[in-house]
Amino acid sequence: MAQPLEYEQVTYNSPDGAQMGRTSQEPIAFYGSTPVVQRASANQRVLTVSAATGVLVTHLTLSQQGYQAAVTSGAISSTVISVSGCPQLSTADVIIVNKQGADQGHGYVGARVSTAPAATYAHIVLHQINCSAGDLNASPDAITIAAVRGFVNSVTLSPSVVVANNTSEQQFTVTGLAPGMTVPVVKPTEQRGLGIAGTRVVSNNILGITFVNSGMSAITPTASEVYRYAGLAGIASTVNILTLGLFTSSLQVSGVSNDSVTAQMIAVTGVRASDRFLGTGQHHATDVAGLTLISARVSAANVVALGFLNSLSSIAAVNKLTPTVNDTYTLPMLRTNNEAPMTVFEVSLAPSAVGVSAATEQSFTVTGLATPSVVYVTKPTFTSGIGIVNCRVSAADTLGITFCNPTAASITPPTETYIVSAFGPVL
Repeated sequence: MAQPLEYEQVTYNSPDGAQMGRTSQEPIAFYGSTPVVQRASANQRVLTVSAATGVLVTHLTLSQQGYQAAVTSGAISSTVISVSGCPQLSTADVIIVNKQGADQGHGYVGARVSTAPAATYAHIVLHQINCSAGDLNASPDAITIAAVRGFVNSVTLSPSVVVANNTSEQQFTVTGLAPGMTVPVVKPTEQRGLGIAGTRVVSNNILGITFVNSGMSAITPTASEVYRYAGLAGIASTVNILTLGLFTSSLQVSGVSNDSVTAQMIAVTGVRASDRFLGTGQHHATDVAGLTLISARVSAANVVALGFLNSLSSIAAVNKLTPTVNDTYTLPMLRTNNEAPMTVFEVSLAPSAVGVSAATEQSFTVTGLATPSVVYVTKPTFTSGIGIVNCRVSAADTLGITFCNPTAASITPPTETYIVSAFGPVL
């Protein structure tokens, strides 16, 4: 007996077995679901869109005191910050930035590494939004950074106009994306008054980007720009080796006497007592003649001991040498029970109203979130007038989302299932 016509239309036999769909664009579905076009990629069974292996760089900065000028009311503008102790960043990375404090009216609508990192620091452009009624300076909080490298792809986009004082989702074909993915996006340039306030996978191969325009006139994003993105459905823990970026300050290093070894104790949040260093890694600043780092060990939880040898003779005219201040070391470290670099939570959230021309943080319980970590929140649908301009883990199991509303009417985002992606560990 011949197969039913419906079955013949959606399957055929290939040398590798049964394949659903006669073309790459033929919608298919299992019984009870609406047929949709499937993601078109050779990597349908892997966690990321990219076939390349990659790394995740996470970093917790020092307090960003005075890192930015005031942002005028209703404006979006850029500032450049210097991030000490993070030479691993690259201009090719897709970065996610979380401010570790909440400022009414303030948020981020874009971030990128602006220049090739120097020996001990990197420059990051932060595109800031002020949805408050007056000018403001962001409070001097630390920020956490997650930089995705290797899993990164690029796509040339020419978005359409974004009307004044509103948000606009625009959808683009991006091969390989699938629902459920987290897709951070980096716009290669900044445009005053324009920012990105959220991304999502609308359906297979369709990326939605929420643009926000806080100004009084319409803005068209620059045409034919190459955006970078990472399509991530989670990153499993496959290795037990971490690289720790350790930054020294004048409060942490002291003189080492001639012909002796001295251990310098450096506070590093997130280091465990069970962690073990594998050698002395790489030194990124100028060497001090006669002074050598010969050992690195975990002295206690959150404390690293660096052993320095001063090889000068005890009768030399200079009787002490001091390690370089504001220096950076990258140290390979074994962690026997290493957590996954990226964990995905799907959780139903019921936000409250976001007021007129406002950006306010709302708190939600998400069991399993740890601090410090970096989070990226994906709203599953587009709500006109609403964008996400910051998120953070404010405490264990507690997620803070800063929603912005640049319009002249109060808006309540609907209750729905958000995708919360946590990146860590942050050391």
